[in-house]
Amino acid sequence: MAVSELILGIDVGTSTVKGTLVDKESREVVEKQSEPTLAQISSQSSGRDVEKDEQNVLSIVKAMELLMSRFSSHNLKRVKGIGISGQMHGVILWRNGGIKLENGRIIVTQKDSVSSLVTWQDGRCSKNFLSTLPKTNQSIPLSTGYGCATLFWYSRASDAESTLSLYDRTGTIMDCFVSVLCGSTEVIMSSQNANSWGYFDVKNNTWEYDILKEGSFPVHLLPRVVSAPSIVGSLVSEWCGVPPGVLVAVAMGDLQCSVSAVKPLPTNAILSIGTSSQLSVINNCISFDGSLPSSIMEVPYFNNKTLLVAAALTGGNVVARLVDFLKEFLKGIHIPDSAVDTDSIYSFLIKSASEKRNTSLQVSPLILGERHAPTLRGSVSNISSDNISVGDVSSAVMRGIVDNLKEMMPLALLQQFKVDTLIGSGSCLDKNPVLAQLIVEGFGYPLELRSNVDAPYGAAMAVLEIT
Repeated sequence: MAVSELILGIDVGTSTVKGTLVDKESREVVEKQSEPTLAQISSQSSGRDVEKDEQNVLSIVKAMELLMSRFSSHNLKRVKGIGISGQMHGVILWRNGGIKLENGRIIVTQKDSVSSLVTWQDGRCSKNFLSTLPKTNQSIPLSTGYGCATLFWYSRASDAESTLSLYDRTGTIMDCFVSVLCGSTEVIMSSQNANSWGYFDVKNNTWEYDILKEGSFPVHLLPRVVSAPSIVGSLVSEWCGVPPGVLVAVAMGDLQCSVSAVKPLPTNAILSIGTSSQLSVINNCISFDGSLPSSIMEVPYFNNKTLLVAAALTGGNVVARLVDFLKEFLKGIHIPDSAVDTDSIYSFLIKSASEKRNTSLQVSPLILGERHAPTLRGSVSNISSDNISVGDVSSAVMRGIVDNLKEMMPLALLQQFKVDTLIGSGSCLDKNPVLAQLIVEGFGYPLELRSNVDAPYGAAMAVLEIT
């Protein structure tokens, strides 16, 4: 009996790297693994009274190869295609040959040959700074954390010349990995990731070169752009047990792969809540001509379709901050770290919230603002003597996440697309039944949770369609 071929899907997330092996014939998941990246670099002042948000690329590489080591070696030998998705908007710079595939592993040849990953959560580009940049012709406004905004910041920093002279390549973290795996001499980026950087003309599939040049942007660093999914190369040599010659696709957006993974019907809206939150509908043919609310983005999808997305910065990251607060509190009263289990705190918060689901406490959890309202911040209101328990706070934070999404994605837009069901995925929804129930109550639609259908599965399926 012939052994079936497999496709490997990898998602490089904000806090976790995930991998999925999918059978080419049955399209079923054969094996799944995940590994925390532990890559966060302590936030520092950028000199503009805002915080940087950076990650150590070596830590991400280590996590990805630990992930690969957990897969069955027999299964890795059966891999015939690789698809990588990941956190959009972010940017890294590297030097040609400074990071490469050698002896089955990804190595960094010199310490300064790869920059830190500046993530989508980065706050160095203030509103005032963004106002000094040339105006894009696209409907999506530039935001801090977007790749082109960050590169503008680098180009205008006091040490810009010395910093940018170190590197001759740039892309998302996923683009870098694809380039390394293929041994490519150029960086190729999907329109999905290019659009997430800003200054990208989706209709013509090209950067806004003339506008960028007006602002003295380092346009020589911009990657070549292709549509997704596309094969851009093959594995230059063996990698963690995957044989050389395996086809590799252009890196894709985690949002697009998460949506495609659930195989939505035309009447489905797709909700993903992980570190952040996204509520999306697939648009086949409706032209909005700039009439969408500022909280809605229209982004490239697959097969010449687009997604209308309420992409909130507010999601599981807020619950994580609440967990950190409780851990800090416990540490302050001299409870040792060894006695504080993060998973137990999460479970406690969910259980406590379930007992206070109808709390009168109100929390707007906008700790990072939103892209369409970057200066907006959270608040707590309607505090009384009987609604300040941990359960009240936890429940109110979760309801605040839902209320924020409702405000960003108007009900009228969902009705225009004749939505009748929400399809849910993402780590927060999988583990948090209270949040899931609050979503049902808030939107008034049934919620179907899909398991085994996340961004790495979507990335694998995208490759499967073209191989």
